[in-house]
Amino acid sequence: MPKPASDAVSLWDMSSPETASYQPLDGDASADVAIVGGGYTGCSTALHLAGHNVSSIILEAEDIGYGGSGRDAGLLN
Repeated sequence: MPKPASDAVSLWDMSSPETASYQPLDGDASADVAIVGGGYTGCSTALHLAGHNVSSIILEAEDIGYGGSGRDAGLLN
């Protein structure tokens, strides 16, 4: 379900429902690479690492694309 306008960061954020939901990290996690930030660069890095069979975890304090990646026209989709 799309977010209400009052909770949205951008038009994309408001109009695009999340396809996955994750709980905050509670405890230990294991991966070859830890990526801090789920913007363009973090998501692209995780995608490229997966293509090389390297496990990764993205650590994002907010929703994916929350920061500049979500507000600069909201093209992270």
